[in-house]
Amino acid sequence: MSNNQSTIEIRPLSEQDYVAFRDFSDNIIRDISQYYPREVIKNYQDTFARYLRNAFTKNTMHILGAFIENRPAGLIVGEERSQLLYIELMGANPKKMGIGRKLLSAFEEIAKGKNLYRVYLITSLKNIPAVPFYLKCGYSIDWIQK
Repeated sequence: MSNNQSTIEIRPLSEQDYVAFRDFSDNIIRDISQYYPREVIKNYQDTFARYLRNAFTKNTMHILGAFIENRPAGLIVGEERSQLLYIELMGANPKKMGIGRKLLSAFEEIAKGKNLYRVYLITSLKNIPAVPFYLKCGYSIDWIQK
């Protein structure tokens, strides 16, 4: 079955998924490193490591994986903060298959189920692929930091 016809499964990561998604997240972080300063990329790496350590013990942290034929294809990582579900990291590979949209939708369902006010994220305007993607998914720009 080709990737265009494959079923995309979205589910919370289990402890058994840890190694595959640690490596997958390293690739996602490498992909976005061209858009962010080195200290921001280091923060992403540290944040994801912290999430993986705590995701199975704290009910305010959420990590969802996208799978195609049981292989990592996407990831979204976030935490509940002050009635928001804050997205820390998101990425998909392969692109243009609806993986990112499905991950966002799954996070929005988590927020609704927990009566959270909104799903919130920060990205750089330099992250050229991300900004139009988020706008197409119905997200808005609240502010721009110069």
